[in-house]
Amino acid sequence: MNICVFSASSNNVPIIYKIAAEELGQHIASRGHTLVFGGGEVGLMRETARSALQSGGKVIGVIPESLRAKEQRFDHADELIITNTIAERKQIMIDRSDAFVVLPGGFGTLEEMFEVLAAIFREDFSKPLAFLNTAGFFNQLFGFFDFISYERFAPAKWKEAIMSSEKVCDIIEYVEIKQQQ
Repeated sequence: MNICVFSASSNNVPIIYKIAAEELGQHIASRGHTLVFGGGEVGLMRETARSALQSGGKVIGVIPESLRAKEQRFDHADELIITNTIAERKQIMIDRSDAFVVLPGGFGTLEEMFEVLAAIFREDFSKPLAFLNTAGFFNQLFGFFDFISYERFAPAKWKEAIMSSEKVCDIIEYVEIKQQQ
């Protein structure tokens, strides 16, 4: 299975998030899955990809030409796809993936996650979406999801469309089970 990981490109994040990213990369590789990620040699992207490779896994990076200088491309990937635009990058990542895991990140990470979440609600696909909720990072976001559901801007079933855990093993187990259904 190809597991797409959306995550931070910042190198200046607390160590707890880096450790979680490394653990995720290890688990993806140890279960025989392939990591699909943003292709950058920065932040949690780098930590997850390095860990997956060091654990014997396969890594596919997808990076737009415009970010090659800023993020530096992860040249150690088994496959590195250079795109013309961010939109093309996201589409390739979505098309090449069977499941999605969201790590803590900034606006770019959230943009990628929202595109997948919206596609799930539009029923464009039914690929699993899970959040590695390290240190409760996404708790306020989930509170906002509850609010927009309460105000009837989104269905209450949003909770059924995703999974959240602080444990990497729960995340991997979830995407494996959901992908088989």
